[in-house]
Amino acid sequence: MSTILGVNAAIFNEHGQILLTLREDFEVWCMPGGGVDDGESPCVAVAREAEEETGLKVRPARFVGLYTRPSWMHLTPHIAVFVCKVVGGALKPDPHEVLTIGYFDPFNLPNSMMLGQVNKIQDAVRGLCGTVVTEQVDFPLPQVRNRAELYAARDASGLSRRDFYMRTFPPLQPGQIIRHLNG
Repeated sequence: MSTILGVNAAIFNEHGQILLTLREDFEVWCMPGGGVDDGESPCVAVAREAEEETGLKVRPARFVGLYTRPSWMHLTPHIAVFVCKVVGGALKPDPHEVLTIGYFDPFNLPNSMMLGQVNKIQDAVRGLCGTVVTEQVDFPLPQVRNRAELYAARDASGLSRRDFYMRTFPPLQPGQIIRHLNG
């Protein structure tokens, strides 16, 4: 079982709206983010990922928390979420990863959100700081070992990218995600 470290950038505009990207691979909305490269700190990674995906230069302003999902699809992902302040750049989505970008009311988010993003956004809005969150999701997971196998299953499904994602990772119902907050 592999452990991965990733980041998400919660970027709010002056109206309190959050910036979301529509992912190219599954056509679902999420905060900008991605993996932390070898030798890179999470703070550097979140600034790099935000700029790559949105064109905005950001600076981490507040660490919201570390989100862990043990034994998730043969991985243990740890996602560090930061509220980030825009310090430059201009909105320009990366066409290889992002179909479009937009600001949304954090209490009226799109229906097709990536799994777990809504909780992270709500935590950022509520002002959580330095929290450790362990999440256990209760629904059957696809039997894949890595992202390449997930993409192969998507491509073989005959479904649109969004329909495949929403069928594979349906919106969570109350009680399907158990969150343990420490901090």
